[in-house]
Amino acid sequence: MGQHYVQQAFLRHWEDPKKPGCVWTYVRGVDEPRLLPIDGVAQSHGFYDDDVERDLARLVEGPTTPILDRLR
Repeated sequence: MGQHYVQQAFLRHWEDPKKPGCVWTYVRGVDEPRLLPIDGVAQSHGFYDDDVERDLARLVEGPTTPILDRLR
């Protein structure tokens, strides 16, 4: 599993109502969109160093997730 470059809480805004926890996305090289789990999209292995990933989780995702939930 890699590090997300789009916050998972943000991706939840586009969950498929018939399959919570999944979003429709295009996979490179595939013509048709696919329904994939949020924890497996918008991420890349080694995208951030471990210390940057930890700081983003603590300083950005933690504080903003409740705000995004409330807006949703």
